[in-house]
Amino acid sequence: DLGGRRLLLRAWPIAHTDHDLTVLDELSGTLWMGDLLFVDRAPSLEGDARGWIALVESLKAIPTTRAVPGHGPLVDDKAAALDKLRHYFEVLIADLRRGIAAGRPMQDVVRDAAGSERAQWLLFDTVNLRNAETLYMQLEWE
Repeated sequence: DLGGRRLLLRAWPIAHTDHDLTVLDELSGTLWMGDLLFVDRAPSLEGDARGWIALVESLKAIPTTRAVPGHGPLVDDKAAALDKLRHYFEVLIADLRRGIAAGRPMQDVVRDAAGSERAQWLLFDTVNLRNAETLYMQLEWE
């Protein structure tokens, strides 16, 4: 409580990282989402994409008037922004699993994964390759 303004801090399970935190200003309905929300810029993964996908509905359920992403402009429709982020990771995971199951070389699989999402995200080529490499190592042992 900051003198009549309550801030609700919440830690989340592994998603973007293993130490994600949100801050909700209950008075204004503003939710600082940190790197749990990327708008326009490709999200970067340091934790677990499957965990991030699992958090989307919980994050959408928080009543807000606006959300402050870790990267990108403020958003009034956080649900749409979170759905876009979830879609990216779902496509990335599906493409990686398909490539692994087909026995394709790792360098080809990570290079091509989520290519259909390229036009949707700034910095896609740099960030997506890193995401794909990180996730490949997790998914190859499923």
